[in-house]
Amino acid sequence: MSLCRPLQEYFQRASSPVEVLVGASVELSADRDYARPGDVLALWARASVGGSPLAGEAIEIRLRLGTLEGTLLTGTTGPDGTWSATWTVPYRATTREGTMYLPCNRAELYARLARAPYASSPAIEVSFAHPTRLIVTTDKDGYAPGEPVAVTVRLEYRREDGSWAPLAGQAVEVYLGEERASAVTGSDGTAVVMLTAPRAPGAYAVRAEFAGAGLA
Repeated sequence: MSLCRPLQEYFQRASSPVEVLVGASVELSADRDYARPGDVLALWARASVGGSPLAGEAIEIRLRLGTLEGTLLTGTTGPDGTWSATWTVPYRATTREGTMYLPCNRAELYARLARAPYASSPAIEVSFAHPTRLIVTTDKDGYAPGEPVAVTVRLEYRREDGSWAPLAGQAVEVYLGEERASAVTGSDGTAVVMLTAPRAPGAYAVRAEFAGAGLA
């Protein structure tokens, strides 16, 4: 008596439908190219094929920083092929692939389709910086018209632990009435400029501005 059955009795077939996306494309845009921890970045993605919107497609937005890369957000495109999301920028972006420290770095964002990873958008570059603040003081509370006014500006940045530290080597602008002066902060984060009190009596505000270097 044979213990083996003919091999053909065990031969089986199975199938599953597979749809191949040909010519799919993805676009990604953001409301800014510069952000700090705590800022909310608005993102828009659009998927299409042959110029027609791709609805109901799973889509992901990915972050690339140096050799690290990971998925930040996922969603599904609507009837018009678009999907929008907001991302509150952290100090560190943690993904399955690793953790990326964002301030003082430039990173790339791009979108891709989950079932067609090859269909990805061109990358957009975003610069990340520390939150900063300016502290302005004058050598006196009141001045006579035309009197010299010594203004001290201190520029600080907020670290990940919430503490503030001096930010050196950065240009600041100081205004008083029609007067304007520029200076660069020293190692202690401060800069001193001399302005002239307006000729017309009245209350005036001394204002300082830091435009940001993009990677502060």
